[in-house]
Amino acid sequence: MSSPDERQISREIKNETLEFTGLEPILIEGPVTDSRIVAEGDLVLLGTVENSDLTSKKESVFLNMEVEDGTKLTNIQAKRNVYINSANDVSVEAGQCVYVEHSLIKAQAKAGDRIVTETDLGVILGGTLRAGTGIIGCDIGDAQGTPTSVEVEDFNGMVQAFRIHPNVTINIGGTVLVTEKKYSMVRARVETHGLSLDPVEPPSKELLIGKTEEGNRTILHLHGRLDGNTVDKFEKALAILQKMGKLPIVVDLHELTYISSVALRVFIDRIQTLGKEQFILTNPSPSATMVLRMTGLADLFGL
Repeated sequence: MSSPDERQISREIKNETLEFTGLEPILIEGPVTDSRIVAEGDLVLLGTVENSDLTSKKESVFLNMEVEDGTKLTNIQAKRNVYINSANDVSVEAGQCVYVEHSLIKAQAKAGDRIVTETDLGVILGGTLRAGTGIIGCDIGDAQGTPTSVEVEDFNGMVQAFRIHPNVTINIGGTVLVTEKKYSMVRARVETHGLSLDPVEPPSKELLIGKTEEGNRTILHLHGRLDGNTVDKFEKALAILQKMGKLPIVVDLHELTYISSVALRVFIDRIQTLGKEQFILTNPSPSATMVLRMTGLADLFGL
């Protein structure tokens, strides 16, 4: 077992056991294979992860790339939250929430509060997902009827999705329903007669970007959701300002209602390429503050 002094590692990690003490976030940029990594604070991985065990004893685990399935399960555990791009054949356990950018395939996932897929491409397929209060996805199951199980412990909890396909077992507080057909834009809740699948309105997906200038600083004001559906719009705005030499860029997060892991990757990339003096986040909304703190990135951006 190794207890490295550095909090940022760029090299490949293979067949190693690393244990970090202290609550400072750990940033690992290279790929991780056949290894065990334990941190007390936030654990942030930017490279691929395969066949490894990842643990944050007191904070969150944040994975930017796909977690690839190997000869055995990749295990991910966090005291607070787990953020994943895509995961195939993995075991995930979070004390609070599991946030998934794209897909959970054949996964065993457990969250004290919620499991949430964050984009229109978010898929929950196969495996068993268990959450305390709710599970929210885009697609749960598939048209072929792949057996998929979603369980919510709280009797007053819910399962919500754009599409719930056939052969999905929904268990809310011990009340069980197995779907026999496809449902669109529905929320499952327990009613007096059993589980009820009721229609819901699709959430707003809009991101508005305003621009002001103060001296030599260009300020982008974000309003709405910054996620996989809107991040391209944000990246284009940044690229235009960089091409015009409009630096430093200040991003005002005051009216941001939602932020996903794909947006955090953009923030990390810009601060690494431009530096903290030229790319600045400011005035985060409560939801943005929560995500930045949970991933350990608040310190990186001086928030």
